[in-house]
Amino acid sequence: MSLTVTTSLYAAETSFPAPKTESSGFAFGTNMSLALVDEQDDHLREELWVGYKFANVLLGVSGYFSTRYYDAKYDTGNETHVKEETFLIGPEAQFVLHRSAKARVEVLGLLGAAAGTWRRWRSHVDRGWPVDIGDPVTTVTSDQGIRVRWHLGPGVRFWPSPAFGIHLAGGALGDYRLIGSNSITESPINAFFQAGFVGVTGVPTKADTEKQARAGSPTYGVALQAGISTSPRANVDGNLGLGFSAGRFLIALGVDVPRIFDFEETIANAELQFTTFRSDDRRLELFLSGAVGHSVVDSTMLSTFRWRAAPGVRFWAAPGVALTGAVGVLGDHDEINTGDEESERQYITMFWRAGLLSVFGL
Repeated sequence: MSLTVTTSLYAAETSFPAPKTESSGFAFGTNMSLALVDEQDDHLREELWVGYKFANVLLGVSGYFSTRYYDAKYDTGNETHVKEETFLIGPEAQFVLHRSAKARVEVLGLLGAAAGTWRRWRSHVDRGWPVDIGDPVTTVTSDQGIRVRWHLGPGVRFWPSPAFGIHLAGGALGDYRLIGSNSITESPINAFFQAGFVGVTGVPTKADTEKQARAGSPTYGVALQAGISTSPRANVDGNLGLGFSAGRFLIALGVDVPRIFDFEETIANAELQFTTFRSDDRRLELFLSGAVGHSVVDSTMLSTFRWRAAPGVRFWAAPGVALTGAVGVLGDHDEINTGDEESERQYITMFWRAGLLSVFGL
């Protein structure tokens, strides 16, 4: 897989003109950040952002949200209910500090800030033992307030095409939860690492200069996609799908493998993708995707229903081979029955996905 990507990007560099430094246009991006914080569900942060590219700066607005519900009933009659919510939105900028002679590689400076709300609510019902003696005791704890986050650091971006860029970055991150006049933070300053894609519309391409379009994929063909994606509880899943591509539509049947190697909990799914925008040279595409899936694990009596919806960006590095990235909303509903415990967990959170798409023409 790595050889295919490297070869494709090399072909793109030798076949297509270097990006014009004065190029500008509407920009759509997806970011996935790994932060070294104490809260497990905050280790991975998926962000969708939109903005505008100027000659030496990308300006945009990014957003993130997550909700978590947990309801458990035990054989003792006790119950536990938990609800957590987070929402953040704010500006983000990427500045070009240095650009290579062919303008394909850039050294970046990243700066961003976000503000929003957070809430944690927990209720526990203790019915005592035996359960028919005495009144149940309910304990409720709740915290909520304003959340502020900022990040700053260097990075590097590679433009395999004038309209598509890939960046890696890292640096310092501050994350603060505010309650009244007090503040709660995982650590004053944390380290973070980030990977992302950006697509820019309206950038001059070879099709513009030579009046010759280059097809990104066959009009009709068999589609094979593979990649990784994030999921609730800071997990990284493996994705594999096989389907059919027809014009702007792609339909696939596939699987999500939790934690990449946990095949026992594999979630089968069906996915539909629709291309909403295609550049003149047919290399850059923006698309919308939606999927539903379900799994049942007999050994743990775990049943999971999953859905997801996301916009994404697709870059055809070679005829029939594309790099894809997407950020959107994912929902998981888990039901567990171990005999001693019946519980339900529901997550509605953002997810990030990156991978390869191959289409073989018919």
